[in-house]
Amino acid sequence: MNADIFIICFLIFVAVAIFMIFYKFLFPYFSNNSKNDSLHASKRRKKSTKNDSKPSDKPRQTCPICNSILMPGENLQSRVFRTGHEDEICHIMGCPHCYPSCQTGVKRICPVCEKEIPCNGHLVARIFHHVGKADHVHVLGCNNCSRH
Repeated sequence: MNADIFIICFLIFVAVAIFMIFYKFLFPYFSNNSKNDSLHASKRRKKSTKNDSKPSDKPRQTCPICNSILMPGENLQSRVFRTGHEDEICHIMGCPHCYPSCQTGVKRICPVCEKEIPCNGHLVARIFHHVGKADHVHVLGCNNCSRH
């Protein structure tokens, strides 16, 4: 009789443990309006309002050719060759500081072979498209060191 009660208690304990594991790890994926989602949404809102308060003259990125800081409104000149796949070939010509003509004191240097790129040269890069995330650009080299 004592062993039967022990077995029944053990089976109840195992069933409760399996239920808790299922509830903890699998249930949030099936629910659409849980408290965690509203918590994450409020954190996202706070984060976006924090980013909105930053000054607008902060630099966004640097040019991969001349390493000049690009301000808002300054963009890279590039040509993307669309293939329909998740990765595509791209030619990066330069920024307003180094393309179509270089400003004084600006050198066009390849980040891969570290040789000077002529004014009619460009960087060869691959663009990887990700669903739900920003695209990733991987520079393969200049038109002299990369033969893509």
